[in-house]
Amino acid sequence: MIAPLIAAPVTIVGEEASNSSVTRPGKAHTTMNPRSSCFSEKSCNSLSSCSDPVEILKKAAQEADGALYAADFGKVAKQLHQFQTCLPDVTPYYAVKCNPDPHLINFLAQLGLSFDCASRREIDIVRRALGTAHGRNVLDERIVFANPFKAPEDLGYARALGVSLMTFDCIDELKKIQISFPEARLLLRIATDDSQALCPLSAKFGAHMEDVSSILRTVQEYSLNLVGVSFHVGSGCNDVKSYVQALSDARFVFDMATQLGMSLSVLDIGGGFPGFDGDTDVTFQEIADVVRPVLQAQFSQVRLIAEPGRFFAACAYQLAVKVILALDGEKKIYFLADGITGSFRDAHVLKIKFPAKVLLHQNAMTCTRMRLCDLRGPSRDAVDFIARDVVLPELQTGDWLLFENMGAYTMSLATRSSSGNRYQVLYCFGANG
Repeated sequence: MIAPLIAAPVTIVGEEASNSSVTRPGKAHTTMNPRSSCFSEKSCNSLSSCSDPVEILKKAAQEADGALYAADFGKVAKQLHQFQTCLPDVTPYYAVKCNPDPHLINFLAQLGLSFDCASRREIDIVRRALGTAHGRNVLDERIVFANPFKAPEDLGYARALGVSLMTFDCIDELKKIQISFPEARLLLRIATDDSQALCPLSAKFGAHMEDVSSILRTVQEYSLNLVGVSFHVGSGCNDVKSYVQALSDARFVFDMATQLGMSLSVLDIGGGFPGFDGDTDVTFQEIADVVRPVLQAQFSQVRLIAEPGRFFAACAYQLAVKVILALDGEKKIYFLADGITGSFRDAHVLKIKFPAKVLLHQNAMTCTRMRLCDLRGPSRDAVDFIARDVVLPELQTGDWLLFENMGAYTMSLATRSSSGNRYQVLYCFGANG
């Protein structure tokens, strides 16, 4: 249980989040052990005294318009406990791009997590979370600049802050690094077979094995500091064999580097872990049970890191969306206050299914009448469909739907034209966390 806090459980997340004014809890700070049910109030500026995110949304929706989120940081702590239990030798670097909510980043920082940053803006978010008291050494220990393609000015910015661990995947990137940050600690990102992933990445990122030898020799020619290898099996991996092959390829690169007189000490196994059981065709436990013995057998003397994003964020956030228009007909059509320009971009791009439940229903007489329906977003875009041919209780304008597991690649992908840049987010630490 959490004692009531003197704070309104609402904050704004998005473009202006860093400038939003949020009342701080009127209670002394405590400490957080992710293996217990204690909560570090220092890590969140705005916390509801209610521990049930659904109840929080029901209450808030009665006076709200559009769409709003509830975030349960108890689930984040629970995910960290599972990660540490299943992959005890791997240090997680949270992928900020998945969900850059500053309060989530603050909470993870308080738990001691490190961060995978893909841009200058993400580095700044993490800097604010870690606090101005932390110097260059702490930033260097807690951040990996995991974008194989970096603008020269961003390399200079990372150098000024002392963020030296970074990925690359081609000789042209090495040329930029030699000029802008020659003392950087480099991870060679290799391509993987991520054809079964929800969002494949190797078509854009990763060196192919036939190019590795020339890349390693160029590293030597430029007198740069290669410290390890990284890979990513694609966001939402559906086949654990992808990890097995990627680890085999990484071992090959380590051995090739040794033959060239180079000593590698870091392996970054990327992300791809599901956000919850049922998110993909494999569970995190199944992935860990396959990956862990390979790491112990082949990389026992290597520092191991990973870049989980949706694993930490997905299950922690729930979204409530208002029905702004209900059209009757043979099939009901419900226009919602959020759509593919906001939280549901991947319904269109990746064809992800977003199951809906009724959160608030104004008419008790129709709530038991099931109807075939389409869910559409509010934009004038003809492809703004969230779901087609789903069965829900009959709804009216003004009713609210609930979407669970909405913490990954939702708010972070909202366009500027969408209200998604100014979502309300309510925070709690659930009893089930």
